[in-house]
Amino acid sequence: MIMYEQGDIVLVNFPLPDGFKLHPAVIASSDEVYETEECYIGIMITSSKIRDNFSFELSNEMLIKPLDQQSQVRCQLIALFNENEIEKKISRLKKEPLINLVKQVNNVVFRIK
Repeated sequence: MIMYEQGDIVLVNFPLPDGFKLHPAVIASSDEVYETEECYIGIMITSSKIRDNFSFELSNEMLIKPLDQQSQVRCQLIALFNENEIEKKISRLKKEPLINLVKQVNNVVFRIK
């Protein structure tokens, strides 16, 4: 049974170059990925003030429940994690912003046209 869905924002120990750090992440993968591989693909969220091409700004209007701080998705920080690595669900990204996020990830990370 799938506990988390595409668009959920979860708290997870996110793998970074200098080790794992607890961060929110938006689940970008479909339910089919979980059903096949029993893992999720997530994109890291941070409250960092860095603004560049990899930034996808989040506003409260995009979310089912506001986050504690003004945040952004870092489009280049994508990771695979298992359900047991997720501490909890903290919010959910609405459908239209999720579609826009995936488009931006494609445009700035993969550049597939």
